[in-house]
Amino acid sequence: MVDAGVQAGTISEAEYRPMQGLSFSAMKHLAVSPLRYWYMEVNPQRPIKESTMEQNIGSAIHCAVLEPDKFDSRYARAIDPADYPGCLKTIDDLRKWLTSHGLTPKGMVKAGLIDQVQKADAKVPILDVLYAYHAAEHANKVIFGVEEWKRVQGAASALLAEPRIQALLADGQPEIPMFATDPDSGVALKARMDFVTPKLIFDLKSFTQQRGRTIDESVTKAIWWEKYYQQGVFYSFIRALCEKREHPWTNGEFAFAFVESEEPHETRIRVMRPKVGGEVSLLWERGRAEMRALIHRYAECLTHFGIDRPWRYACEVDPLVDQEFPGVVWY
Repeated sequence: MVDAGVQAGTISEAEYRPMQGLSFSAMKHLAVSPLRYWYMEVNPQRPIKESTMEQNIGSAIHCAVLEPDKFDSRYARAIDPADYPGCLKTIDDLRKWLTSHGLTPKGMVKAGLIDQVQKADAKVPILDVLYAYHAAEHANKVIFGVEEWKRVQGAASALLAEPRIQALLADGQPEIPMFATDPDSGVALKARMDFVTPKLIFDLKSFTQQRGRTIDESVTKAIWWEKYYQQGVFYSFIRALCEKREHPWTNGEFAFAFVESEEPHETRIRVMRPKVGGEVSLLWERGRAEMRALIHRYAECLTHFGIDRPWRYACEVDPLVDQEFPGVVWY
């Protein structure tokens, strides 16, 4: 299954990010404007991308489902004081413990009182000590609070309980980086695919049910507004190029596994194909047209500006047209 342009299990996410190639996530900035793409992706002083809690939760769900053997080395749950009944938490707790054991508390400095308690009985649970041990044990891991941990575990369990997802995961490889060159523009392309099987590419997504929509409506809205359909076409295109398939823009199959980020963690599986029921998929064709346009826009900007100066086009004087404002009412 792995062919030229594919590196299976050879590079981490941190190693993949700086490697040459136009990615789907970067093209989201290009779709906003060329200047935003340059500022966020090329600019030497570009802002450092800090992961949000929701992004961390999504990454943890991915890891729990697709790479469970690596989960414990990357993530941990924060200490919950409720797990340690009778734990000494405050200065008053420490002083009372010492007094109850016939010892005279020395001062009001917490660190000194902790030291005094530990010398008397090293097995007494002290919250600050537990925190310190936990931090040392789980250094360099993403630490989730109790509620966030519950969300990760619940979403991962919901996905893994689906028989069709189990079948997909039984025959494939996770986190596959692929690199190709667009034959029309010469632009280097790249993608890191969640899971690749002999038949299709499989991607995990989380969603939120909102505004009274049904679960299926919520999933459809996410695919549309987040441009996931573009991702399906783009990833299929790169894989087809790597595997030297004919008609790479219309040769592939892409599956989404959606899980609700909050309880009760509903799941849905949706598949994209170039044709549905023998008819050309308009959604696939739209994604193909939009991806091709963005790749060519990138090539044009790279030729025009290079990488050393901002991709800022001079402003034109553009007239307002009625079609920009679908809410305009004629009287």
